Amino acid sequence: DDSDLPPPWTRKLWLVGTALFFLAGLLDIASLVYAPMAVVIVIYALRLPLVALLAAWLLNIRLLRLTTIGIAFCGAGTGLSLVFAPSISTTVIRHPSEFWSSEIWIYVGVSIIA
Repeated sequence: DDSDLPPPWTRKLWLVGTALFFLAGLLDIASLVYAPMAVVIVIYALRLPLVALLAAWLLNIRLLRLTTIGIAFCGAGTGLSLVFAPSISTTVIRHPSEFWSSEIWIYVGVSIIA
């Protein structure tokens, strides 16, 4: 019965989890500033599926078939986005319209479809 448990904020594990959550937020901000955007996007796309897999492993639970299929689609979509990502360019963009090259349109299209 859950009524016998103390409030979550009085439990050590809850406090540790909350502190790690805030630390992760700071690291997210740092990644957006310092890491290449292609790397950050891949990590963000795979974060929730990875959490689901780790939770299933650590909590010793079985994932539903639909969940497993969703995780596989996330992985495949991320892989396709990486394959079709534009190569690194040293071109300086002087106007926002210059950003939308044919490579970018292909990348965005494949990412949306995936």
